[in-house]
Amino acid sequence: PYSVNGVTVTVGGILAQGYGVALASGLAALYQVAIQVPAGLADGDYQVLAGLSGQQSAAGAILTVQG
Repeated sequence: PYSVNGVTVTVGGILAQGYGVALASGLAALYQVAIQVPAGLADGDYQVLAGLSGQQSAAGAILTVQG
């Protein structure tokens, strides 16, 4: 599998620990990113943003955290 180094992901503005990035099997230009949700986030909806080489993903992805 092809992987990409240097990807960052924030959840609610907090940097998330990344575990891996890989090209999704059978899909052109779609990457899967494995992260750990930052500890201490209260229940709620948080914006998720990914970045690579100074470029940032579009806003709009939301992750719901429930303890």
